[in-house]
Amino acid sequence: MALTRGKLVALTAVLIAADQLTKLAARRMLATGGSREPLPFLGLSIHSNRGIAFGLLDDGHGRLIIAVGIVIVAVLAAAMLAAAGRRVAVPLAFLLAGSTGNLVDRLLRGGVTDFLRLPHWPAFNLADIFILAGVFFTALALVFPSDGEQRPRDDGGP
Repeated sequence: MALTRGKLVALTAVLIAADQLTKLAARRMLATGGSREPLPFLGLSIHSNRGIAFGLLDDGHGRLIIAVGIVIVAVLAAAMLAAAGRRVAVPLAFLLAGSTGNLVDRLLRGGVTDFLRLPHWPAFNLADIFILAGVFFTALALVFPSDGEQRPRDDGGP
């Protein structure tokens, strides 16, 4: 699906809003520290992750994580806009939305709000799902380009 820059920006904004609204709902619903289990394999409980994936770098690296996050968001935004009209643009929008959603949490709350739980897995949120989906579909788009798109070269040449 090839989208224009305007539609990519709109998609990214909708995804960021969905992430932030679900985090807000989770904070309000689970504010007392309680948890819920709406499905046998899905639990809801509120956690604040001040580190990165799986709680790594949770020991005072907040400013560094924010600085790197800002750079990542800027690079992803530029890549998404440059890729407009190509199949890789939508997965880049998902990566950008997830990265931005978690960066907003870090800037406003000092840590990322995680609230979804699966058995034997750390808590996560919608932004994390967007990042995972973005990585997966970006890789697919690069490995299996559609007609008219070139596969990236692996010989170091232009």
